[in-house]
Amino acid sequence: IANAWGVQFHPEYDRETAERITRGKDLPESTIERVLADIDDENYAAACETKALFDNFTTYVRERTAGDRPSATRA
Repeated sequence: IANAWGVQFHPEYDRETAERITRGKDLPESTIERVLADIDDENYAAACETKALFDNFTTYVRERTAGDRPSATRA
């Protein structure tokens, strides 16, 4: 293997999803309320910046794999 990465992104998360997932956790109510309080415009904007990292990563992988595809003559 020439390159290997371990990544975990959740670009599907928006504020509504984050709130729903948080409410569904088996955690003390005080913890849930603390997490919900942090789901605000500022933290959402920060998460959107991280999505740009995800987009850049997937673009890089697509470009790399397009150049690394084996030809029909390779075994």
